[in-house]
Amino acid sequence: MRGMKTALRKPPVLKGRLVTLRALDPGADAAEWHAEMRDPDLWRWTDDRQPLSVADTRKQLQAWADNPDLVVWAIVDNASNRMVGTVRVQPRKDGDRVIIADQTNQIARSVWRKGHHKEACQLVFDWAFKTAEAEEIRTKAWAPNDNAWRSMEALGFKRLREAHYMNESVGVPMPMRMYVLTKKAWMEEKKATYKR
Repeated sequence: MRGMKTALRKPPVLKGRLVTLRALDPGADAAEWHAEMRDPDLWRWTDDRQPLSVADTRKQLQAWADNPDLVVWAIVDNASNRMVGTVRVQPRKDGDRVIIADQTNQIARSVWRKGHHKEACQLVFDWAFKTAEAEEIRTKAWAPNDNAWRSMEALGFKRLREAHYMNESVGVPMPMRMYVLTKKAWMEEKKATYKR
């Protein structure tokens, strides 16, 4: 996010009905997040290496928090006050526009299909389009990862293209789908939701 306003670098607290998004606290969050993410299957479709210990998890979270190109949130379940996910976005300039060059989410299996991921994404989209003044958000998913790309499409992302890349986690090339969500599409969807 070099060259961007420093105010955008610090993740604001974003509150929803099910979740609150707050800045990562690598020291305090590492043990809980490591426990939630011990299943190797949860790392199969990510570009990140699975941490093997709480110390590794702390280093990974710290690297994300310290990256000057990222804004990173912990997703906290409001009912239990437990960390159940992370969101990383990469705001950057694209000519005279601001875009979110990449959005990456991880969500604990304990809250799958309970609305936590959807609400966290909606909070981030509102922040991106209103506060960061982004014109679009880009993301990607491996084609075999049905859960990820179906969630993206349900949130309003449109597929741009598909191309083959090496998936280091499984050691073979496979198709990756690239997606975009525009500010215009998001605002139109919100208006339609209010009218229902």
